[in-house]
Amino acid sequence: MLMTNKKYLEIMKESTGRTNIDCTKYSTVAASTALALLKKAGETNIPVKLVTGLYFDTITAPEGIGHQWAEINGQIVDLAIQVPTRQEAYIPITGVDINLDIKNNRMLLRPEVYCITPDLKELK
Repeated sequence: MLMTNKKYLEIMKESTGRTNIDCTKYSTVAASTALALLKKAGETNIPVKLVTGLYFDTITAPEGIGHQWAEINGQIVDLAIQVPTRQEAYIPITGVDINLDIKNNRMLLRPEVYCITPDLKELK
């Protein structure tokens, strides 16, 4: 999908620079660019999320590190991680689902909690 779209990849390359790895910056750039392209194409039903959680890698993060990434239509888009990785390496904790309201030209944000502890379940 987006990761094979040449225009999207060019914008990502120009926007990030890769000098300092900043996962919040890169995930925000990925999500906002995806939203802009989807809006231009008239697509309003493709889910775009910013997700915060843990990232695990046997070499760089064997014990896990706090990380943020974009999730577009169920696919993880992570410009901060430069090595090929598996979806299982990402453990979501919280996220924000971003919906487009094209008629009113607004973005609607809906928070999500992926890992709910028993005490949080009681608050529901």
